[in-house]
Amino acid sequence: MCAQLRAQPFDLVLDPFETMPSFVHSLLLFSVRAQHILGFDKCYRRYYTTYHPHDEGLTRHMCTRANEIFSQLYGAAGSTFDNRYYVPLPEEVEAKIIDFLGESQVIIINPLGAKKICRLTSAQISAIYDQVKESMPGYRILFTGLPADLRSIDLPHIETLPFGEFNYTVALTKHSRFVISVDTALVHIASAFEIPTLALYPNARHPTYPSHLIWSPNNRHAIQIVSPGCTVKDISPEVLRDAVDALFSKSVKPSPSASRGAESEAG
Repeated sequence: MCAQLRAQPFDLVLDPFETMPSFVHSLLLFSVRAQHILGFDKCYRRYYTTYHPHDEGLTRHMCTRANEIFSQLYGAAGSTFDNRYYVPLPEEVEAKIIDFLGESQVIIINPLGAKKICRLTSAQISAIYDQVKESMPGYRILFTGLPADLRSIDLPHIETLPFGEFNYTVALTKHSRFVISVDTALVHIASAFEIPTLALYPNARHPTYPSHLIWSPNNRHAIQIVSPGCTVKDISPEVLRDAVDALFSKSVKPSPSASRGAESEAG
């Protein structure tokens, strides 16, 4: 990859993310041939032609860096850009999902993330599932995730999508009524469509990199529960049940002071 980068000239390279220090990240930045490299991460400032110290303390959501990029590129006019999420969908994919759902109202549960720290236990999944069925009878519950993970869920007769491509999960999210997820990808897709969301996050392993804050849902219709430990397994079933009810209550009577999403410390 580094050799491929060196062979390609770039006018502008953006490095908008904040990461834990990584030799691979440094190597990639060192390999880029570009007139201008704009970055925000003080760990890599030596590789940037322009370092912007936006939110060095990591106290704001990562999407605020888009405003700084627009300002760097377009000056004062950059403040007029719409920085909301946009997720395009193929028409045929969306049409199949609409046909699959019919008139049903859907609640998505995504309980097993790609990272080990973002995977609920069987007891936690059961607590969420039972609370959803009790609180919202008549709603259709669909589980999403990797097929192998879904097969491991110890619940009888759960429903999953019959489509393999991730685009169908995106379309399902757009046409769902609620989303409950440990996977930040699905959380931010739900944010793009302003779907009421319960996001379950592990606490930060490093206090200097509070990932649950900078990668929070960015959705005024979202509730974020942060685990007391470094894995979502540390969230008690009681907290999960209360959070599910809070999600449904919030969606009926949204808080007038809600901005980017209510944040709650579990435990």
